[in-house]
Amino acid sequence: MSVLLVYATLSGHTEELAELIKDRLEEADITVDVKEAYEAEPHEFASYDLVIIGTYTFGDGDIPDDVIDFYEELQQTDLTGQLFALFGSGDTSYEHFAGAVDRMDEAIREQQGMLIATKMKFDSDNDIQETEEQVDTFVAEILDARDQWQVHG
Repeated sequence: MSVLLVYATLSGHTEELAELIKDRLEEADITVDVKEAYEAEPHEFASYDLVIIGTYTFGDGDIPDDVIDFYEELQQTDLTGQLFALFGSGDTSYEHFAGAVDRMDEAIREQQGMLIATKMKFDSDNDIQETEEQVDTFVAEILDARDQWQVHG
């Protein structure tokens, strides 16, 4: 089984989350390729059993500038049957907490992609224990759903 983990980070928090998720999946003997959003191309998703996307949110729910190109390509790519999981970091003081995650979710669903886990939103003010507990929950959902994965060639 293969996973592509795509992330965007500004302060480093989303990158730390991506690394924690990658480590947990690798402990379960899952191959994980990691790319920053500016390096990833939605057309390459079909080469993976699962795509995990992580992004921070800019302002009050906006897609960050460094993710716009990726996001727009995602909106124009047929994702039918592709499996996804989403996570992101944000600040709960904003009305649209981690709203970029919700916008990614909408784009994936509009292009017929399927989420296999509850999208996970991390408050950038969480302590390490809270963060690790959320990561463990997120990864457990992914592992529970892996029997749905379609193993590629």
